[in-house]
Amino acid sequence: MQATRRIAKELAENKFFLVADRIGRTIKYKASPHIVSSLSGAEQSEEAAAYHLPVVPGRRTAN
Repeated sequence: MQATRRIAKELAENKFFLVADRIGRTIKYKASPHIVSSLSGAEQSEEAAAYHLPVVPGRRTAN
């Protein structure tokens, strides 16, 4: 859990995440609009369809 907090904090410092809300010590983040793709919807769909998750050695693939 600490690693996740540390990574989120670092992403916020580098403007990838924005602080959306604070509830006590809990910080809720949202993605920065600056990282949104500049591709058209059709181009994004093509790239998403072409993307394949990496295969972890020793695990079965779902085929």
